[in-house]
Order: sequence, then structure tokens, then C-alpha cells
Amino acid sequence: LAAKTLRKDLPLLALRNMSLKLMQAFGMPGALEVNFFGNLQKPFCTWSDIQDELINSGHPTIELSQAERLYRTLSNEESSLLAKGWFHFVMIVTVLNLTKIMWPPLAERMCDVVGLSHVDDHCSNVFNTFCIIVFSVDYFTKLCCAPFVRMELVEAHKNFFCTEDLVLKPMSPAARVWHFVTQGDAMVDLVAIMPWWMDFLVGNFLPGASFLRVIRLARLMRIFKSAKYLDMVQVLGLTLWKSIIMVAYLFILIMVIALIAGCLLQQFEEDMQEEAFQSVPGAGYWIFSRLISMKDTPYVSGKVQTQSGIVVLAATLTLKGAMWIVPIAHIKQIFSKEYSYVTHERELRMQVREQVLDAMDGGDHKLLSSPNGVTCAVLSVSSGSGVAKARVPLPIQRQEPVTQRSPLLVTVSLDRHGSKVGETTVRMLWMPGAEMQEEDALPCGILTLAILEVKGLPGTLTATWEVPNKLFGCITQVVNLENSETRFPISWQCEDGQSTVKREVVQPYPLVKDFQVKVMSLLHEQADKLREQQDMLVQQGRQVTRLSKH
Repeated sequence: LAAKTLRKDLPLLALRNMSLKLMQAFGMPGALEVNFFGNLQKPFCTWSDIQDELINSGHPTIELSQAERLYRTLSNEESSLLAKGWFHFVMIVTVLNLTKIMWPPLAERMCDVVGLSHVDDHCSNVFNTFCIIVFSVDYFTKLCCAPFVRMELVEAHKNFFCTEDLVLKPMSPAARVWHFVTQGDAMVDLVAIMPWWMDFLVGNFLPGASFLRVIRLARLMRIFKSAKYLDMVQVLGLTLWKSIIMVAYLFILIMVIALIAGCLLQQFEEDMQEEAFQSVPGAGYWIFSRLISMKDTPYVSGKVQTQSGIVVLAATLTLKGAMWIVPIAHIKQIFSKEYSYVTHERELRMQVREQVLDAMDGGDHKLLSSPNGVTCAVLSVSSGSGVAKARVPLPIQRQEPVTQRSPLLVTVSLDRHGSKVGETTVRMLWMPGAEMQEEDALPCGILTLAILEVKGLPGTLTATWEVPNKLFGCITQVVNLENSETRFPISWQCEDGQSTVKREVVQPYPLVKDFQVKVMSLLHEQADKLREQQDMLVQQGRQVTRLSKH
């Protein structure tokens, strides 16, 4: 959030919208009335203020269902001691399965130790079945729990910090299942167990036993699941993946250079009776193998004997060293970027947790801030088939009025259980109060809402508005659709009335890692000075204009 603003403190309006997003995403009641971050009432909050509220007041209790507890136990080894034990057990089974495939003599000795016969692969089949059962229990249990798990709650969701969207809607059951099955970890699990189950249920339907054995090797991919817990392995994987295009370009360039050099060598060395230089493709392959340092392969023997051929070979090998400079520099840049990206989130989580748990020691107090985002009201429309809800963005942050001459018309979708069932059109009028003429003022004024049309819902309809008339409070109003125009007084002013007082950071930033926040602070101060100098220049320009007239 600090990267999205030049402010050193967090406006209470932005904090309120973040609280609303969290409450709605977690499916918690009272999203318009409850402050997720305690009882903050300051117009501008520092991270120290938020930290103190989290410690003293706490956040609303988030109740986990049995499905969510089971899902977290199987997917996050840090959630509990049982989860950590299950993770280590699965990894041990994976390593043993890998050992059996890569080192069969060791597997036979282990079979002798446990008393199982390795004749006719009896021990191997028993162990394979055991491994598949363990992997299948892990996968299918999470698959069954997925429709009932709030993915936004059990996994970090980047949309929490996206200020462009109006609201973060909870996922539907179908979306939760799709989110689970398309994850890389789940796809690895499925590929690892699918051949065994297909063989068990259908039989040997694949075209040949050797092909089936190749597919069964996919279970080795489970070992790569542990890579997400090793930062360096994850960085290397991302670096290699993003370097594929550069490597492909380099490979094409090497082929072109080898073809040109091969043409020259074929002309110069044709009379020397070397087999490698009797044709252009042969000479090109010969020089290509030396450009990529490929040895111990057929058709790479032969020596250049003519002076012209030696010059071509020397120039080509010299060019080889220069060709690798740019790709290596590019790959190094990708590695540095990915390493910073992968480790940043983990370090930030550790810092925040340490600060919250040990606030009294004067740790690193980060200042979080973001753009204010969008304020929404909740419109509930009841029909014979149930209740559908729409989240309507409100113009209450505008300092200019929205009048009858140019009303604001907004069309939003009506959702039920995460699925769209209709849509509604709302007309809005907004008359801001005198308090909003000040800079960074909180919403204050009169809001008028009228429901013009409701589509997709049959039968008799009843509408209910939930409008945030206070900073952390809302007013509920049942309206008649035939005459639905309703006025709502809005007053988000703080109790002390100092809604535009900015707070300065008392504690300095002791860590070098916070240089970005310092730079933002300096840029903000420089922007204020530039505005002052611009005003002075304008005044001086006016004085010069008056003097020139006289």
C-alpha cells in the first residue's frame, strides 16, 4: 500500500474501505458497521496507531468451519502442529517413493528389513499402493473441502490491495473448486495419482506398458511441491522460466552464425578431404557443436587446416564469448528481480508479526497508506425466490454536488450466492456539506437514492438500503419501488471535529529497508515546496505585468 501513495500516514477513509473489503471477503456480518481494525477515530493513522488497536482492541473473531480447518491443516504446515506433522509425513513418503525409483537395490534391502518379499515386485506394488493412497487422501480431501472454504481467508489475496475495484466479492462454490484445481500444487498432485487410478479403474488401456511407466514417473513431480518453501529454488525456477525467450533468441543467433561460418568453412576446407567439411550442413553442424561446447557426439570430429579456415574459426569462437554477455546480464537481472519479489512478502509478513507481538520494544513501525478507494452501499431486493444483493458505489467523496440537472445513473448486478440473477439501475443525487470544502475532508452532506429499474427478479419486490451514514455505522431503510426516492444524511466527521489534521511520524525509521517510505516522504515535502514556489512565481509575474503597464 505504501507504494500507491506519497503520504506518510493512512487516511481513515482508506482504512475504512479496506476494513469493508476484508469483512465482505471473509463473509462476516456487519461489514458497514464494524471496524476490522479496532476503534480508530483519527483522520490520519500511522502504523503505530493500527498496531496499538490490533493489540488492545483486536479484530473481530473469525470463525473457521470444520472444512476450513481441515483444508488449512492439509495445505499450510504452519497452521498447527498436526499440519506440520502431516506435511513432514507426506514429504517422507515422497522421498521414499523417489528413492525406490532411482535406487532399486536400497528399496530391496528395505523390503527385507520389513519382512516383505521383493519377488514378482510384491513389495514394490505394496509400497506403490501405499504412496498413492497417501497422495490421494491428501488431494481428494482438499478437493471435497474446497467448495466450503473461503479461499480469501485461508490464502493471501492480492485483490485486497487493489483499489480500482469496487468490492471484493466472495467466491462462489464453483469458483472455489476451480481455483483449487487450477493451482500448481493441485495439478502436480493430480498428475501424480491419475495414472495409477486410471490403471486401477479402467485397466491397461494405454498404448503399451512402457508408455504407462513414463506417465507414472509424473509422481516424482510431488517432490517439487516442497520448492515453494525454499525461496532459492523458487527463484531459480522463475528465473529459468522467464529466461526461455532470451535463450531461444540466443539459440537462433547461434544457428545463423554457425550456418554462415559453415558456408565459409565448406568453401575453404573442401579440398582437404575432411568429412565434416564436404557439405554446408556438415560444416555448419561442426561449428555449431563448438559454439555450444557439445562433445562426444557423432560428426563433430575434424580439424581446420587452411589459413582462411583458421581465421573463420578464430573469429567465430571470439564472437561466441561476446554472444553470451548480453544473455547472462539479462538472466542476472531477472534473478535479482525475482529474488527481491519472492523474499519481499515473506520478510514483510515476518516484520509485521514481530511488530504486533512485540510492539513495546520499539520495533520497526511501518506507515501504511493507499488511495481512498470507493465507498459502497448495499441494496437488498427480496422476491419470491430469495434475497439478491447489489453493492452500489456512492458519490459521497465528491466535493462538487450532483444535482437534478445531471444526476448520476449507476447500473449494478444483483447477486445471490455469488451468482448474478439480475441487475438494477439507481439514480443518485449528492449535496456536500460545508465541511467538505476543506482538503481531505470526510464525507458530509445529503445523499438521495432512487431505484429506477430492477431486471431479472420475478414477483413482488421489496428493497432495503444499507447506507454508511457514519464512518463505521450505517442506516437501514426499507423503500417502496414505486416511490423509492430516499434521502440519507451523511456525516463521517470525527467526534473531535479535527477531520483535516495530519499526523506526523514521531519515531524515525531505523532500518535501511524503509528507504522507500523515506523517499516518498521527501517527495511529498518537495511537492509542497514546489507548489509554494510556483505560487510565488505567479505573484511575481503579476507584479511584473503591472509594472510593464505603468
